[in-house]
Amino acid sequence: MTPDPGFESQILDELDRILRSPEFAAAGKVGPFLRFAVERTLAGDREALKESVIGSQVFGRAPGYDPKVDPIVRTEARRLRTRLDEYTARVQPSVRITLPKGGYVTAFDIRPPAPAPLAPTAPSAMPIPPAPAWRRPATSLAAAGILALAALSFYYVPKAANRQPLPVLTTITSYPGFQFHPSLSPDGNQVAFIWTGENGGSANLFVAPLNGGEPRRLTTGGPGEASPVWSPDGSRIAFVRRGKGLVIIPAAGGEERILVDSAYATQLDWSPDGKAIVFADFPDGSDQPALFLADSLTGTRRLLPNTSRGLYPSFAPDGASLAFARCDIGNCELYIMPVLGGEPRQITRQSSAILGVTWNPAGQEIVFASRRLGASTLWRIPASGAGAPELMPSAGEEARYPRFGARRSAANRLVYEQGISDSNIWRQALEVGKDGPLKFSGEPHRLIASTRVDSSPQVSPDGRHIAFISNRSGFEELWTVDSSGGHSVQVTQLRAQALGSPRWSPDSSRLSFDAVSPEGRSIYIVEAAGGHPRQWTGPDVAGRTSWSRDGRWLYVSEFDAKHIAQLERISTTDPAQRTVLTSDGGFEAFESEDSSTLYYIRDRELRRMPRDGGPSAAVLPDTLIAHGWWGLAQGGLYYVDMWDPALYSVPPVSKGQKKVVFLDLKTGRRRQLGTIAGDLIGIFPDFCIAPGGRQIYYSVLEVSLSQIRMIEGF
Repeated sequence: MTPDPGFESQILDELDRILRSPEFAAAGKVGPFLRFAVERTLAGDREALKESVIGSQVFGRAPGYDPKVDPIVRTEARRLRTRLDEYTARVQPSVRITLPKGGYVTAFDIRPPAPAPLAPTAPSAMPIPPAPAWRRPATSLAAAGILALAALSFYYVPKAANRQPLPVLTTITSYPGFQFHPSLSPDGNQVAFIWTGENGGSANLFVAPLNGGEPRRLTTGGPGEASPVWSPDGSRIAFVRRGKGLVIIPAAGGEERILVDSAYATQLDWSPDGKAIVFADFPDGSDQPALFLADSLTGTRRLLPNTSRGLYPSFAPDGASLAFARCDIGNCELYIMPVLGGEPRQITRQSSAILGVTWNPAGQEIVFASRRLGASTLWRIPASGAGAPELMPSAGEEARYPRFGARRSAANRLVYEQGISDSNIWRQALEVGKDGPLKFSGEPHRLIASTRVDSSPQVSPDGRHIAFISNRSGFEELWTVDSSGGHSVQVTQLRAQALGSPRWSPDSSRLSFDAVSPEGRSIYIVEAAGGHPRQWTGPDVAGRTSWSRDGRWLYVSEFDAKHIAQLERISTTDPAQRTVLTSDGGFEAFESEDSSTLYYIRDRELRRMPRDGGPSAAVLPDTLIAHGWWGLAQGGLYYVDMWDPALYSVPPVSKGQKKVVFLDLKTGRRRQLGTIAGDLIGIFPDFCIAPGGRQIYYSVLEVSLSQIRMIEGF
């Protein structure tokens, strides 16, 4: 089981003592091996504790080396076990760290300290009562896929009888399909959540008792619901209906009422006095969300100043303050501000995606979901902002949208959504005629697959390799395979908070990509064969590079003083040489095949301009293009129609049949080539065209499960 922070501190203190001991002080790589194994075990990162990963990370072997040929990890593991046994026999520590045979996940045996000698007592002295027995919590897991994520990553034997019990982790829902956005009732006995139903239909609002029983459906059909939250008296539930606005319904079921006719489908919160609801929406004339307060009776709403790019609001228990995340294309920070107005106070500096924020009932801490360590995990931080965020390892990986129980509830309960995703990369051949591509040819072929997320495919200009992003090693990293999908090579080992959007140089020798660090998002360049990536920009870019046809320039989107993404051109030999190309916004640019024109996206619209800058014009004024789902080849522009007209946006997961369209740039004629079936991740750049325009590549979300879990007893 995962220890509480006190036990983790004991383990790390003992690790330091071990590494300073005679057994380890001059033992070569055995010490770093032990530190890596302990730290990755405590982080719950089982993927990093594979033999091939350890060989690369600890012993400097090249990514993709064959452990069967080079048994360095197994050899050093035997030495490590021997030295740990020698140390334990000599010292008899209170925390025994071992490396069980058959794997590289460490085990911890925490023993109580030896009792001090008792002084003689008079015969009439009261006997010392026995310490209470340790109560080990039970866990309930229903889905094998979720078990792989939620299962705690090491063997742990608590023996300190005077410690408090560890938090209890239980599963609240484990129905087929998606269950997400949970919210506990004020009495702590029910949970409201969104469920796609047994057959994967539209997302609707349900309520279920925590002690078991059938879920009760409150809404039916429609474009889908999101983000329910209970009123403080438990009589009503507010939620967002996609494309319709903020809706209130009696908790017992009954007639709905649209309170506000426009709301962004993300987290809401109800003020503790029940008079207001805080939510996110887009102010008039802005493509950046901000926070609004709506009167819970009249629906009158007002914009909260200083909340541009604000998401995931959560009221403090006293109702005087508001916590929220401020996000820039995946880079988010946590802020606190007075509800009555004032300058927000930043309390995190993590530059990583945030997926939910909640204030604890005591008002002392804020819990949030973050991708600080690659996968989404739960973190806690004092509301004062003092100190660094602390990982909550008992929640496991892919934990998001946390919500504490009601402020008057006796139980300190936290519910959250936990999921598992597996996306794979597919190839579809095209039939090509004298006028360009005509239609799909044959059936699609799954080319690149793992049990994790494989996304963002890009074919090299020479057609020999495919670059893509995968979290199969535990973190998002850059990988390549050959054109047949074999011989996978991990190109980077940055262990960044997020990494994406690879692009090939014209000679197929280098790759550019963006990565998020604690400082922000930066552009990197790396040799395609591997090596140390070079940071090419500061940590203030919006992302998504591309190369000029001659390889001399990178096109990059970077924020200006007004925080609008503008297109820039940066030299690929001297990053100080750069030219700003737009003044009214631009994102994700590609050069035309003759290098004369630059195509890019501005405000959901595809535009073109001279390569060196100048007046721009709309290419498809009647069509909205999703960034990451278009490209240029064979005299034309290919795009996937990802937009949902009802939402005026791209859903995070786009379902059903998606048209693939070819636009002839000379004639302006469009031709539908076919349709892509499956669930597509709309926020990833998961589409590309092979050189010559004879194949398209795209990523399909093939497995996506989620359920509601609960932690009790912090």
